[in-house]
Amino acid sequence: MVEAAHLATEAVQATSLSKKLFVGATAITSFSAVVGASLSLSISTSPTVISGVTAYGTDLSGMTKTQVHDFLYRYYKDHADPIQLIDGDKTWYINPEDVDYVANVDQVTDEIFNLGRSGSFFHNLNEQINCYMHPRDFSLVGTYSPDKLNAKLNSIATEIHVDPVNADVYMNSAGEIVHVAGVVGRNWTPDPVAQSLDAPYRNLDTPKQIPIYPTSIQPFITTEDVNAVDTIIGQYTTYYYPGNRGDNIWIAASKLNASVIKPGTSFSFNDTVGNRTYSNGFLPAPVIVNGKHEIGIGGGVCQVSTTLYNAVLLAGLTPTERTPHYFPSSYVSPGRDATVADDVVDFKFRNDLNHVVALAARADGNAITCYILGSSADIAGKEISIVTDGSSMHPSVYRVTRTGDSVVEEYLHTDDYYAD
Repeated sequence: MVEAAHLATEAVQATSLSKKLFVGATAITSFSAVVGASLSLSISTSPTVISGVTAYGTDLSGMTKTQVHDFLYRYYKDHADPIQLIDGDKTWYINPEDVDYVANVDQVTDEIFNLGRSGSFFHNLNEQINCYMHPRDFSLVGTYSPDKLNAKLNSIATEIHVDPVNADVYMNSAGEIVHVAGVVGRNWTPDPVAQSLDAPYRNLDTPKQIPIYPTSIQPFITTEDVNAVDTIIGQYTTYYYPGNRGDNIWIAASKLNASVIKPGTSFSFNDTVGNRTYSNGFLPAPVIVNGKHEIGIGGGVCQVSTTLYNAVLLAGLTPTERTPHYFPSSYVSPGRDATVADDVVDFKFRNDLNHVVALAARADGNAITCYILGSSADIAGKEISIVTDGSSMHPSVYRVTRTGDSVVEEYLHTDDYYAD
């Protein structure tokens, strides 16, 4: 009986405690709701940023929208300096306005200020609590015009670019060999720089300076090439009468001057002199066409190719294409001529020496002399002569090279002429 009464008393006490706990919890929940509602209402109507918002290491909580905008704009401007492209002692600038470089300051300002105040009551409350518990960090995104950046860089590349210029060597009117230095070209490709700037522009982290390294372009004929030319290694003279034919000889001879041929490369007479036409200055004069004497534009040019052929032989160069006339020529020994015709018959030779050679030609109205300028090292101790064997209508031609006690005889060709 006593035990039953005790149990009843405990039950009553437990029920009372449960009611008290329920009332307390309800009161706390109500208080939290009221506080939350008050907090949400307060922040949604407050002109400042909620707690827990940062940008670039700065706490923006409590700032007004204008203050946030000013902060972000200053950050953007502090990171929008001109980019300097440096090539030695020369500098180019890429200014923000050159490439339409801007940052989304207005957009990020709105995102920050609308945080915790742009949704429903419970959405705002949840966003405010989360932001307080887990701070939100904001950053800007830069934009620019890739087309304008490429245009700016290409403009700089154009300023940097220098075409290479071949070195030259020629014989002046006094017979002196003159060297002209070549120009080393320069080129810069801007694409790698354009690609490297994409991420920095977007992240507001552009570099202050970018060193650029143009590449050098060596000319085909370098200064070192022509500096080796120090003497005449071969020359030959033929004679003619003044007139249209003599004028044609002078024109063709002038086009040979300063032709520079590197070791292992070939020379083409037709490519160098060009077509014999009125527009190129050539005049009508006697020519031989299919075994007949006629008047044609450029008559006399074959005497220039013939004179050059003999100079080439005496310089130790290698003829690779040579054709005799239909008849023996009056201005050179049989077997020693070299005829040419536009786009049909050419005279060519290759430089198999160790150094470059250059051509020089002089025509004074009565005589034409072709010179081969080269390195004395290539002819040191050598004596070259041309020997003809056989009849004048069927001559065989040899080149004889003497070096000390050594004699080398080189067969060149045998010609078959027709009687005039």
